[in-house]
Amino acid sequence: MPSVKVLAVSGSGIPFASKQSHPTARHGLATHGLANFLTLFANIGRQPSGLDCLKTVLIYLSSGTDQINRNQLIEAVQNTLQEQGEDLMPTIAQQWKQEGREEGRQEGRQEGREEGREEGREEGRLAGQIQLLERLLGVPESTLDQLLSKPLAKLERDLQRLQKDLDQRPRE
Repeated sequence: MPSVKVLAVSGSGIPFASKQSHPTARHGLATHGLANFLTLFANIGRQPSGLDCLKTVLIYLSSGTDQINRNQLIEAVQNTLQEQGEDLMPTIAQQWKQEGREEGRQEGRQEGREEGREEGREEGRLAGQIQLLERLLGVPESTLDQLLSKPLAKLERDLQRLQKDLDQRPRE
């Protein structure tokens, strides 16, 4: 196996060997193949602290690039690393679960903000209609602060009541 002197990161997030270390390295990780890349790190993994290094690299590969999907990574780890792969896969699976939880939280926060904006617009629309009807009916007009402090359901009931009062008012 060729020795790799320098490991860099391409714009896509895929590690590759520098041009000076191997003639085909300029083609990136895809040229050497994922199996060769993992074999290189399996050799490092046989050293006392190498397994931790291998875990870090696999976690990076599992989340740091869209060039290698999870199924490809699982297959390559199982085929190339055998015993070590069985020990490493739970670590990678934990990373994927954590990423999924974080994505879920972000989506939840975004949905919450959107719902809050929609509800705020609806409250503002109802408050404006209530103030207009109060003005038309000649009753004391509520302030915007008073109206916006009420729950949405209460604003809807107040609007319906005022619309009913306007409909029942004698026409001139």
